Amino acid sequence: MTGAPSRVSPIYNGEGWIGGQWQAVKSWKTTAGYHIVIADMEHFTVTTDGSSIVRLSETLPCSSPLLAEIVLGPVLLLALALNGIYCLHGSAVTRKDGTAIAFLGSSGAGKSTLGLFLGRHPTSLWKSIADDVIALTLTEGRPFLLPDFPQLKWNHSEQSSLSTWSQLPLVRCYLLDASDVPQPVGVILHSPMNQRSAFQTFVHHTHAARLFDAKLLTYHLGFCDDVTRAVPVRRLQYPRCLASLPLVTEAVRRDLLVDIEAALPAADP
Repeated sequence: MTGAPSRVSPIYNGEGWIGGQWQAVKSWKTTAGYHIVIADMEHFTVTTDGSSIVRLSETLPCSSPLLAEIVLGPVLLLALALNGIYCLHGSAVTRKDGTAIAFLGSSGAGKSTLGLFLGRHPTSLWKSIADDVIALTLTEGRPFLLPDFPQLKWNHSEQSSLSTWSQLPLVRCYLLDASDVPQPVGVILHSPMNQRSAFQTFVHHTHAARLFDAKLLTYHLGFCDDVTRAVPVRRLQYPRCLASLPLVTEAVRRDLLVDIEAALPAADP
């Protein structure tokens, strides 16, 4: 497998979690674009403007699940970032009004469980639109979620019926606190995060950021700053048990009512 030329400093030379295990990942940049090599067997180039992806090796068969995860993982995520679309590790749901709510957190924090529970809510107030990868962009300074990003955990029928909108306004983001919560079932805590903490959360939970060179990293930091100034970010704590989920759903619903009430015209004195 072709490696980085000796005169070129790598952007990243380490490991990434791909295909259910840690894989060697190398990345560097030349005049041809960004190069990504996975497990010393798959080599891709992403053009500097993110408009094209070229596969320079054919080690894995086209039907390989690992190849799909490589292409839809680090390779596509880098190409999207070059187009101003950044992908975060989390889940998301949409409401009937077409707005989106995102849930971020470390592995095991309950993002998928909460997102799926909300999506199956008996009142059909919510619909799951992302599980594991949330694609976000800014349009005229407003953050939007792109529901068409391929979700590897879902089958085709689930993916194809995600949303009738091409992009959804992001109105709230919750960071799921995975620490042990001493309070009993029935006690749900959600508190606003200051902008600095929210910014750090978005930076930390961005997929493939280790593949960004200095220029792209600067754009990414600006993006995280813009989003966290525009969207309220809450820290959400609750006991990790299924009995808590209906109460979490109600807490999120009530929190979002604040936006609706704030938009109502003031009553006449």
